[in-house]
Amino acid sequence: MADLSFYVVRGPSGRVKGLRGTVRDVTAERDAARRAADADERFRVAFHSGPLGRMVIDLRGGIGRFAEVNDTLASLLGYSTEELLEIEPISLIHPDDLPREIDTFAECARGGTETIDYDTRRRHRDGTWIPVRVTGGLVCDPSGVPRYTMASVDDLRAPLATTAALEAARHLAVRQATMAMATADMARHILTDTIAVDAMSYAAATLVETLGVDTAAIYTPGPAGEMSLVAQSGIEGRLLATTALTASADTVVAECVHRGSAIVVEDWTVETLHRPPALVAAQGARSGIAAPLQGSDGCGGAIVVASIEQRAFAAEEIAFVEGLARLLCLAQHAARANAQLARSEHTLSAFVDNAPAAVSLLDGDGRFVLVNREAERVMGAPRSAILGRSRDEIPTLRTGQDDRDNELAVVNARKPATFEETARLDDGDHSYVSVRFPLIDETGSVFGVATSRPTSHR
Repeated sequence: MADLSFYVVRGPSGRVKGLRGTVRDVTAERDAARRAADADERFRVAFHSGPLGRMVIDLRGGIGRFAEVNDTLASLLGYSTEELLEIEPISLIHPDDLPREIDTFAECARGGTETIDYDTRRRHRDGTWIPVRVTGGLVCDPSGVPRYTMASVDDLRAPLATTAALEAARHLAVRQATMAMATADMARHILTDTIAVDAMSYAAATLVETLGVDTAAIYTPGPAGEMSLVAQSGIEGRLLATTALTASADTVVAECVHRGSAIVVEDWTVETLHRPPALVAAQGARSGIAAPLQGSDGCGGAIVVASIEQRAFAAEEIAFVEGLARLLCLAQHAARANAQLARSEHTLSAFVDNAPAAVSLLDGDGRFVLVNREAERVMGAPRSAILGRSRDEIPTLRTGQDDRDNELAVVNARKPATFEETARLDDGDHSYVSVRFPLIDETGSVFGVATSRPTSHR
């Protein structure tokens, strides 16, 4: 998927000479936006459904205020959601419980604990106090300052017959919140890490920690098409040294890639169709999930998570593995794009640096952003002393007022021009035939001036 933009290039007489345009690959951006929208929808459904009250408290501005509540919490306290959003959360806390709640949140903010989980009381609209259990955590900004509290609220007055169901729902809410935070953290890691293998190692560790499995292994296609291990967590070192690091065509890795969807195995001791890869089998794995790294440009491998103890994976756990697989596919796409960009930049740099002419480029503020080796020689200064500076900030610069005047002339004329200019070099004065031309963006604005001095004589 690409974003195209074009503008008309006209000659001095105003006649149309051609079109100039840019093409930008926006596939990764559109995929990321779609995944973000899906994540928002999943959060909305999880937040507003189920038997638990849920709340988001905005901690900015000193006094916490409800940012969002669900119908269950509002009904529990005897209000509508609109009415509850207008009430200060602190006014609903029992006075005897308030100091302990403040201490709990302070410890969480200091990093002493990652979650909050305590029993307390909340005031009903009729003035009575309802025993509840609050479970959740803090969401901090990049500097570590708490911004929001996200929590579930259990009504502890529930009959004993429903206690087990509520406990299961509470654990589900905590597990879902944990996986959502892990997915967000993984997305942040991918956005800041340009090396796909590093992102995969981080993902393997995240899977083991978040799901409580024993092993996570990530395979990608090798040069000959074989699926090779590129990242893992939880596999013993001795097995890495003695066991094949590839997944054969009859394993669950190849099968999930072929299907393009996840495969769940509850018991490998009786499974005959979907065999585990050699490393996972050597770990003694009993249950597992295999998910393909499936993206818009095809499949780039697979994730395998495995548990030594037999277990049944919940639907949200399978979805979590599939979500991380899609994120890793995005990381692969970004790594390929970055590598291609680096190659293009290297080619352009080599072309400019080895040109026989002195080439330089100034931005709209008159600061040098590019010079080649010949330009260093003509200017009489190394590029480390030139880049990012204007002419006035480089005392040793051999070019002077003529250069400034000529650069201003092409900016005002908005077209290329040729000038005969002089520079004093070590062996005397040199005359140059300089070609200067403005750099014009797609909006028609001049954002810089380029100069090429292809010939000289004393």
